[in-house]
Amino acid sequence: MQKKDKLKLLFIMPLPLSYDHVMRWDDLPDGKYRMNLHLVTPGLPNGPLAIAAYVQKYLPNTEIKIFDTSSYLLRLNSAIFERPLKYEEFVRKSLESLKEFNPDIIGFSCMFNGCYSGLSEYSAAAAEIFPDALITAGGHLAAALPERIFANNAAISAICFAEGEIPFLNLCRAAMEGNIESFLAESKSWLTQKKLAEGFKPGYEFIEDLDEIPPINADLLVFKEDYFIPNDLIFRSEAVQGKEIMMFPTRGCPNRCIFCASQNVHGHRVRHNSAERIKADILFYNQKYGVTHFVFFDDSFLYNRRGAIEALRFIGDHGWTATVPTPAFFAIDDEVAEAFAYAGIKVVEVNIENGNQDTLTNIIHKPSNLNRAEETIKHLHNHGILAAGTVLLGFPGETIRSMMKGLSRLKTMDIDVYIVWVVTPLPGSELWDMCIEKGYTSGELMSRYEDAAISTPDFSKELIQYLYYSYPKLLNFENNRYFRAGRWKEAYEFFQNPLCHSSFLVYYYLAKCAKNMGNDSLFRKHWEEYLMARKEETEGFPIYQKWAAKELPPL
Repeated sequence: MQKKDKLKLLFIMPLPLSYDHVMRWDDLPDGKYRMNLHLVTPGLPNGPLAIAAYVQKYLPNTEIKIFDTSSYLLRLNSAIFERPLKYEEFVRKSLESLKEFNPDIIGFSCMFNGCYSGLSEYSAAAAEIFPDALITAGGHLAAALPERIFANNAAISAICFAEGEIPFLNLCRAAMEGNIESFLAESKSWLTQKKLAEGFKPGYEFIEDLDEIPPINADLLVFKEDYFIPNDLIFRSEAVQGKEIMMFPTRGCPNRCIFCASQNVHGHRVRHNSAERIKADILFYNQKYGVTHFVFFDDSFLYNRRGAIEALRFIGDHGWTATVPTPAFFAIDDEVAEAFAYAGIKVVEVNIENGNQDTLTNIIHKPSNLNRAEETIKHLHNHGILAAGTVLLGFPGETIRSMMKGLSRLKTMDIDVYIVWVVTPLPGSELWDMCIEKGYTSGELMSRYEDAAISTPDFSKELIQYLYYSYPKLLNFENNRYFRAGRWKEAYEFFQNPLCHSSFLVYYYLAKCAKNMGNDSLFRKHWEEYLMARKEETEGFPIYQKWAAKELPPL
């Protein structure tokens, strides 16, 4: 690369789920096909936005665009095609929309397992369409599996290890000086195939004071308007009005949960924005973009407890609202719950993860316990906040007996609704290393976190999948305080809360309540909704179909 006075930098987010998983095609009477997307929701690309802000702070002439393939795909939804659009055709079509920008450096953001499935097509097409660009990758997945990324993506020249602000700034400086090859060879945080073959071990280049990173500039997003719409993936009890933005004021986690891979990128030492900086960002996003709802999607948000409370009260003072979806529950006391309520928070996820204390302590390495979780639930309820408990199924070391013991304990807790997930081994986590070493998983990168990926001598994938379908039925509906007491009207009203609308199960139990209430018209309405939703959601999933047929008899 020749010396340049300024650079063009392009960040690309591949689809977080596989193309085949999100794509449906409706056959039309004239023989054509209409695209019908499923589960496509753009998420704010905070990593590329933070890198871009930091690079432009020191190299203000750098032109940067951030392109999310999910947003591009949404713009094709409901379009009519002569034949179904193949993934390779979609990839080329999306990249050609950026041809005029002609970047010098391309960075693929590989955060999630699902990003991997389409990366080879994207990187190959990028190399063809932008032959003079340096193609790189970064993010949690790329940092954890660089050998696999290089082996299957010949067009990728370098991988950024861990956080990317300092590495990308230095890369851009090297590109402007025309000495990229020597820079990559010497950098402590950039990986190349040659360096890996020589046994190179990368190192972190952290920004110690997060206040040094400027606020994000949403104008760099190719589809800016998509990211202020309330995100469908956030668990809510009611709709959010107005514009929202996601904020991540901390990095790093001191805990060592077996399933987590964030330490591979951010380390265990917690760094955080100051309270003054968080408040300044809140004002900035409100004044520049009209944001009135602020989402702190940050497990360590309460690590700086005083700063978090101050930020929440600042939001409440202005008449705005907040969401803190997944805080560390053991950091929630009455004062924190009061601040949550003041900021308009209606529901908080209590990340219990398992109802068996032995599993929590000795397998998951959770730094708290179920009794503390129950204290948190009381604090939340005292301030009118619903508690949603998250549960993970299928850890190596669990047995059928330990799972049933955990299920019994979960039934006794005053959780309003449970969110159930299958344990998925994430590259970079202790769980991934264990499962690969012991042969508990194939090493396939699962893009659907609803699909069981682990088999052990104590349980099969099929059993975990069956339990995944059963737990919501047993915990959220059969065990609902109103339903089990035969208080059908109150159960019916509770089940209409958006918190309960995670699957077709809700229509089955609405129909059951309506029938017990003697309301035939409501029963027929919800029964039809149930049949339609069940057909759509179980299509292509034989175990799910078998489960529904056995566990949900006709009413």
